[in-house]
Amino acid sequence: MQFPNMTALGNQYGVEVGTEGHRRDFMDSTATNLRGLKIRLEVARERASAVHSAPAGASVRDRAAFFETGTVQPQNRIAGVGETEKAAARALVAKLEGQIDSETQKLVRQGAVILPSGMINWVQTEATVVYDNTAAQQGLTRLHFQRGLIYTDAACTTPFDTIGKVTANAGKGWAIYVVSAQGNIHAASHSVGKYHHSSLLAGATVAGAGEMRVLAGKLVEISNKSGHYFPNASHLIQVLYLLRKRGVDLHSTKVKLLSPGIQNFPSVAAFMAALPAMGFEPDYELTKLHALMTQFPFALFSAQAAAVGWRWATNAEHILGVRGVVRIADGAPVPHRDVRKWLKGIGRVMTQTVQDGFGR
Repeated sequence: MQFPNMTALGNQYGVEVGTEGHRRDFMDSTATNLRGLKIRLEVARERASAVHSAPAGASVRDRAAFFETGTVQPQNRIAGVGETEKAAARALVAKLEGQIDSETQKLVRQGAVILPSGMINWVQTEATVVYDNTAAQQGLTRLHFQRGLIYTDAACTTPFDTIGKVTANAGKGWAIYVVSAQGNIHAASHSVGKYHHSSLLAGATVAGAGEMRVLAGKLVEISNKSGHYFPNASHLIQVLYLLRKRGVDLHSTKVKLLSPGIQNFPSVAAFMAALPAMGFEPDYELTKLHALMTQFPFALFSAQAAAVGWRWATNAEHILGVRGVVRIADGAPVPHRDVRKWLKGIGRVMTQTVQDGFGR
């Protein structure tokens, strides 16, 4: 499968190699957030400890029982003190500890060396943007598919897993990905100012980009988030179409669409169902047919199609769900693929739409 003539994402990233981009700004900002979380954790732990004091006003027996068991009879519990308050305090501590771990891993996995103070040791953290310029380098990030799962090797013996990876946007447990013009998918961990979406294919034009979360080879969630290539829904449709053609199990895959806001869909089916309302064509086969038709005068198409017993569906038929080309004899739909094959046979080629990425 190839995408040289479909919607592609351009680039202007030749000058970023050897620079640090926004690495320092991003990591310092994340480190500042980390230090703030640590301060909140200290306060939360103090409060969690404070609510373990015996409740004022309880009987001597109940106060003694409290210090032995940590509980007090409901009728003697004073407002603001008790099991509910202790549980809330413990929950806040656990939440903050989780957030601190997440922010710490976000930095560490991107190559940051963090000092005990929470500051970044920039002497050991400095880095500049690199590109995978060789086929060997790009081969290390190429994904492979078999039995509905995603693998890191051509023999499909090692399932791909993002649990140890990270992205600046989604955090730990995610990886960035791009789709080449040849239909190959490449994925890796993200490192701001060192390894970007553009690094995977050395700044080449791609057919899709975003982030994905994969567990033991199973695609759990996918998005079109890329600060370099800025893909839209059309590109995400291309990626999902490719994954389906590769046999990847998408039944329980969640989809996150960023364009311009953030929309979360519980499944690929839900995402596809929402596309018409957003102005996008959900039928990828029909999209490819449209790409072949773009520079084909409709009158000329109609004349040549009539010669083989075909016509374009009417608006009334479109409303009923019949789209593309139908047979003149009985109005039955003609498979989009058959129409494309015919168009290519009479010399028609797809038009290429290249959308420049916004870049960093």
